[in-house]
Amino acid sequence: MSVSLCSQCGTISKPSLQYTNELETSILLHNLRTSNFPATDQESSHIQKNILPSIDADITSITAKIRSLQEVITSLQQERDALTVVQKTYRGLISPCRTVPREIWEQIFSYFTRMTKLVTSGSLFLTRLVPFGT
Repeated sequence: MSVSLCSQCGTISKPSLQYTNELETSILLHNLRTSNFPATDQESSHIQKNILPSIDADITSITAKIRSLQEVITSLQQERDALTVVQKTYRGLISPCRTVPREIWEQIFSYFTRMTKLVTSGSLFLTRLVPFGT
């Protein structure tokens, strides 16, 4: 049994249960589930020797694939996070405030500093807005 991921659309193909003879297995399963009679020695032996080992192997294989895919997902998430940091850096380089000429920023900040007074109290410096001229 194999589980695979479609490279075109990303859907997972569903496995078909093909353990030994599918018709024989489905009849056996139906008979055991719909009656109160215990499995015969032959039926028990068939289940233990043919069906269960195949199912166990498939479960082990699928578990390994899940673990592998989780590692891929973790790696991709880390790569995405690193690219997000780089993306933010580059977005900052082209932000609109970087296109404002330096002289405009100087005018804005010099106007702001003229509108404020620095108030000192002991060793603590406090800044507060004070209307110009007071």
